Amino acid sequence: MTYLGKLAIIDSGGDFALGGKIKRRMGLEERVARIEGILEQMNERFNHLESRIRALEDRINALDARINALSDKLDSHFRWTVALFVTMWVTVIAAVLFK
Repeated sequence: MTYLGKLAIIDSGGDFALGGKIKRRMGLEERVARIEGILEQMNERFNHLESRIRALEDRINALDARINALSDKLDSHFRWTVALFVTMWVTVIAAVLFK
């Protein structure tokens, strides 16, 4: 047994003790499998984020379409309002001139 601070190497088989608990070193295959599992989880999370971003893009596009429709409606109402003011102004000026 060899001591390195709080780490004690028990034997040459790869077991070690850290803080009184004996832990076994993982082999290469176990580490690769663990990394593959982590990568799968990350892939699932990224796919979930991607689908949520797509949903947000769809909502933004829908809001953009609604804003454009409201803008067109506002332009139409503005044109009607200007036309009514011009008509009233012409009528008032004509009434004053021809009286």
